[in-house]
Amino acid sequence: SFFLIRNPRVARKLKNLEQLKLELGGQGVAMAIGNFDGVHLAHQKMLDQFFQRADKKKLYKLALVMVPHPAIKLRDIKRYLINTYAQRRQKLLDLGFDQVFEVDFDDHFRSLCAVDFFRDYVESLSVKLMTTGHDLRIGCDQLSVEHTVEKNGSAVEWMVMRPVRSEGGEVISSTKIREALQTGDVKKAQNYLGRPFYIEGEVVEGKKIGKTIGFPTINLEIDPNQIVPKFGVYIVNVVHKFGESFGLVNIGNNPTVSPDRSLKVEAHLLDFDGDLYHSRVLLSFLEFIRPEKKFESLNDLREQISKDILFTRGQIE
Repeated sequence: SFFLIRNPRVARKLKNLEQLKLELGGQGVAMAIGNFDGVHLAHQKMLDQFFQRADKKKLYKLALVMVPHPAIKLRDIKRYLINTYAQRRQKLLDLGFDQVFEVDFDDHFRSLCAVDFFRDYVESLSVKLMTTGHDLRIGCDQLSVEHTVEKNGSAVEWMVMRPVRSEGGEVISSTKIREALQTGDVKKAQNYLGRPFYIEGEVVEGKKIGKTIGFPTINLEIDPNQIVPKFGVYIVNVVHKFGESFGLVNIGNNPTVSPDRSLKVEAHLLDFDGDLYHSRVLLSFLEFIRPEKKFESLNDLREQISKDILFTRGQIE
C-alpha cells in the first residue's frame, strides 16, 4: 500500500496504483528511489543535481521510499533509524520533492522481480527520469538498475548517485553516521548530516529523583525505531513549547537509581523553570561529555552533575 504525502502533517492512504496514477494525472515524473535515512549531506548533494535535471525537463519530483527500512525488516535490528519516518518525509519535502511515497516493504513487494518492479513503479507512473544509489539492486532477482533500465526502459533517463566524500576523504553514508553515533562522536555525525543529530519525543512522568537532588529533569518517550547515541551524558540544545534552552541529557539505563535496565532519556535544562509534561520537545546533540556510570550514592551523583553543568556552561558561554 502507499501513502501520498501532500503535507508533512497529513498523510492520505492510497488504495492502489490506479488511484496513485490518477493523483499524478499522467504528467511526466522524476523519481528518486532510496532509503534516504538521515537525509545527510551526500543525499542533499546528489538530489540537488537530480532536482536541477528534473526542473529542466519540467518533471514532477517524486521520492519512493520503503517502510519499514529493509534492514529493520530483514535483520530485525532495533533502534536503527537516524531519522524517524515522519522526520524523513518532512526533510525530503523540505529539500524539494513534490510528493513522498512510502511503499510497504512486505512479502509482496519483496517478491517482485526487476521487470515487475519496472512495470508497476516506473512505466505505469510515466517516469522519465530516475535516480538511485550506485549499488542499488532491484527486485527479488537483484538486478542492477543499469541492467534493468537498458533492458526495459529506453525512454527512461537514469542518473546514478555516486559516493560523496568528506574533507577527510571518507565516504559520507548513513552507515558512517550510525557508527559515529554508536561511539558518541556526535560532532562527526553533525558534520556528515549538515546539522546536529536530534531526537524528539513526548515528556512523560518520571521518578522525580532528579528533582530531589536539586536537578529536575524531563523524561522523554521516543520512537522505538530511532537510534540513540552511545550511552552517556551530552550537551544538548532543547527546543520546547516555551522556546529553546541549553541542557544536558543522559542516555542510558540510569544504573544509579533504576534497576529495570530500560532505556532512559533524561534531560536537565539550564536556567529553565516551566511545565513541559505531555508536550513534545526536540534534543539536538552538540557534544559528548562522559560515559554513563553507576554511582555509589545519590550524593556522588549530585556532585558529578554539578561538574557536568559547570563544564557545559564553560562550553556554551
